[in-house]
Amino acid sequence: MKKIILGCLAWILWNAAQAQFKNDNLVYKTVYLEDLCQSVKQLNGGLLLDVRSPGEFSDTSAYHSLNIGRLKGAVNISSREIQKRLDEIRDYRDKPILLICSHSQRSRVVSKMLVDSGFTNVTNVNGGMTELNRLRNGSIPCLNELYTSGNEFNLLSPAGAFNLVRNTRDLYILDVRPDTAFQGKTASAMLRAHGRFKKAVNQPLISLKENTDKIPRDKPILILDQFGDDAVQAARILADRGFKGIHVLFDGLAAWITETEKDLKERKKIWEKGSSYGLINSQDLHRRFKGAYSGLILDIRPYADFNNQNKNQSFRNKGHIRGAINIPENELKSRLQELTPYKNKEIIVYAFSGNPEAFAAAEILIKNGFKKVKVLTGGLFALRWEAANLIGMKEMMNWVVNVPPENY
Repeated sequence: MKKIILGCLAWILWNAAQAQFKNDNLVYKTVYLEDLCQSVKQLNGGLLLDVRSPGEFSDTSAYHSLNIGRLKGAVNISSREIQKRLDEIRDYRDKPILLICSHSQRSRVVSKMLVDSGFTNVTNVNGGMTELNRLRNGSIPCLNELYTSGNEFNLLSPAGAFNLVRNTRDLYILDVRPDTAFQGKTASAMLRAHGRFKKAVNQPLISLKENTDKIPRDKPILILDQFGDDAVQAARILADRGFKGIHVLFDGLAAWITETEKDLKERKKIWEKGSSYGLINSQDLHRRFKGAYSGLILDIRPYADFNNQNKNQSFRNKGHIRGAINIPENELKSRLQELTPYKNKEIIVYAFSGNPEAFAAAEILIKNGFKKVKVLTGGLFALRWEAANLIGMKEMMNWVVNVPPENY
């Protein structure tokens, strides 16, 4: 749940603020991607509606990481225009409508709006095109039959990238991050945590155009970056110069480090860890909580966010993880003595999303002798998003408490 991507993520989260999960299967229906192929087959004259921007739909968005393909046969009416264009789809008032967007947030907003406008058979596609790109080359290959793209490169999930590296002998791995990030010398604890692929060659995006002659044309290429945006730009530069066999790690190393221990347990064979603390994602946290958990959950958000009192950004009022204690990151150094009983126990640090302060807080703890520190990579937002959008994960909603009704 993207997505930590500077301005792009802020935009996604703003849309997330407008959509809650409380209407799922009450106001409108939902479908998991595991069942999407069958649902599309059963449309029977219904409508497949993509509510992303025209740029996203055509893979020409200025936010490069949002150019992630589309479903064949989909009609595009953006969430910003749908209210004034309802007459265009009036014929589908009583026919099935499947709605999709990038992260299944805008599609929820529009699903609710369509039902309120008299449409009677509305279904939201959980996970959106983001999750579809994670699954189409893996556990649900039929999704590839629905998928099309204007991109001249292939987007790979973390698992897909891992398999490509392990099974392609002459693969050229191109890391287009700034050299400080690639070398782990950046001031950002979050960016250092991304680590690097062991056989990657660093050629920063900023100077890639002048150095394409250094990149082999006779080898398949896997491009890596931080959050997915730079890698897509790099892929287009290479494609414009006639390179073939280009692959991009979808959502970058930020997605790589959020993959579950179960699904990517051998990642260290091809990747060097960039932090002295551990990383854990929502599903791995879920597995811990299903047992008798004796560690500490540390919420390092501001007091206002923890207590649902953020008046300027009310979408951040999303409750907190069950049993968490709140020590804001800017107070952590002065309050370390409060955590002394957990010096040798697991401490899981989280923020709202994949915020830099969670990684910074983990570094503070490690430097002060705490032994078993981990960062919840997607934060509170990912925990709730995955619970609502991934099949079999609904129980994870139970781990988030004190959520205001308006943000549930």
